Amino acid sequence: INNIKRAKHFTHFSDLNNNEKYPIQNIDFMDSMNPKLLATNVLVPYILSAIEEFFRSTYIALLKYSGNKESIIQNARIQGAELLLIDQGILTVPEAVAKWMNFQEMQKVNQAFKQLDKKIDLHGTLKKPYGRKKENFWSMLIRIVELRHDIIHRAEMDTTYFPKKTGKDN
Repeated sequence: INNIKRAKHFTHFSDLNNNEKYPIQNIDFMDSMNPKLLATNVLVPYILSAIEEFFRSTYIALLKYSGNKESIIQNARIQGAELLLIDQGILTVPEAVAKWMNFQEMQKVNQAFKQLDKKIDLHGTLKKPYGRKKENFWSMLIRIVELRHDIIHRAEMDTTYFPKKTGKDN
């Protein structure tokens, strides 16, 4: 939640929606130098971290009451440091299980939730159309993950990721 708040505050206070200041030219090499587009690209990791935290928190809450809790915990890769934190009462077992899980790759997120309960189908639910949106949530999440990876791992900038798109993604 904090990262979504940070993204919203940044968007609001940085005047990203003001087209008079640093106008978007729709010319790739010029827009790649546009500070407004750089700023919108910088927001992507914050948006994804909030999504990731949502799935992690939801997973932890559901694991506490899952009928498959015992087998999931037995198959978890809980490290010594986490065991120490559990012993000290700082971390719960479900939190330790979720700590090393990947909540960015949507296929892995879907599999993790299916392990909790076979009836949970994130892919099916998020793939359904929502209101008048052209893009379903599943596709949006995959797009955000790919965009984040391009920004972080390849230092690429998406010159088509305009300020209006960030509002739709957070």
